[in-house]
Amino acid sequence: MPPRKRRSHNLKGLRGSQDQQQSHSSYFATRLKPEQVGALVHDESDTISYRAYLVQNFVRSSEMMDALMTQNVPLPKIKAPPIFRNPNLGEMKRAIVSEREQLVAIENQLQSYTIDLPDCYHRLKELSAQIDLSQEADDSSIQAVESAYKAHTGKYIQNDRIVVHKDKFLQLRGDHSKAPPDYWERRLDILASQQQEALRLKIMQEEEEEFKRRTEEEKKLRQKQEEQRLYEDPFQQQPTHPQPMADPVTVNPGIPDPQPAQQPTDQPPQAMLGSIFGDMNGENFNNGFEDDEFADLDTAFF
Repeated sequence: MPPRKRRSHNLKGLRGSQDQQQSHSSYFATRLKPEQVGALVHDESDTISYRAYLVQNFVRSSEMMDALMTQNVPLPKIKAPPIFRNPNLGEMKRAIVSEREQLVAIENQLQSYTIDLPDCYHRLKELSAQIDLSQEADDSSIQAVESAYKAHTGKYIQNDRIVVHKDKFLQLRGDHSKAPPDYWERRLDILASQQQEALRLKIMQEEEEEFKRRTEEEKKLRQKQEEQRLYEDPFQQQPTHPQPMADPVTVNPGIPDPQPAQQPTDQPPQAMLGSIFGDMNGENFNNGFEDDEFADLDTAFF
C-alpha cells in the first residue's frame, strides 16, 4: 500500500492570510465610513484604559476584602487611605507659604486700588456735596447740578421729589374739635341715600336673575317643542284636501240667477271612508243588481 502524501500547510497559511486581509479591509472600510449624527462616539483608547482600570480596581478590592474577611488583621493596622498619593511635607509647607504671600499681595492691591474717573464726575460730585438735603436747597445750586449732568450725559433730570407742606394752608382745613351743626341732618340724608341705592341695586339684581331664568325656561321649552316636532309621526297630521272646482253655469238672459248652493264642508277621512261603503248623501248605494243573486257581493265589491 503506497504511503499517503502529506498535505502542505501552504494552503492553510494562504487561507489564513486571505481571511486576515478581508477582516482588515472590512475594518478599514467601516472605520472610514462617516459616523451617524445620533450615534455615541467613544475613543478606543479611553474605553480600553477605563475597562483596564475597572478590572484592576475590582481585583484589588476583592483581594483586600478577601484579606480582611479571611485573615486576622489587627484593627490598628487598618488605616484610611491618604489624601495625597505621595505626601511630601516640605512641598506642602512651601505651598502654604506661597499661598500666604499671594493673599498678602492681593490685600495690598485692594487697599491701594483707585478708580480714575473723568473730571466731569468730580465736578458733579463737588456740586452735589454743596446741596444740603436736610434743608431747603437753593434753586441755583440745583440748576447747576442739572446743567452739569445734562452736559455730560445728554439726559434731563425729572423732578420726582415729594414735597410735604406741614402746618400750611390752615385756612383750608375745618375745625375738627367739634362737629358741624348740620352733621346729623346730613348723616340721615346720607344713610337714606345709601339705603335707596342698596335697594335699587338689589331690585336690579333680582330683575336680571328673573330675566335670565325666563330666558332659560323659554329656551328649554323651545328646544323641547323642536324635539317633539322632529319625533312626531307625520301620519297623524290631517291631510289637506283640494277644493273642488265649481261647475260652469250657463247664464240665460231674462232668467234670474239661482242662489249658489252651499259647498259641503270637508269631512274627515273616517267619515268619507264610511260614506263610500254606506249611503251617499243620505241615499243608499244602488248598483242596479239588487234583484240578482249576487247583489250582496256586488254591493260589497263596489
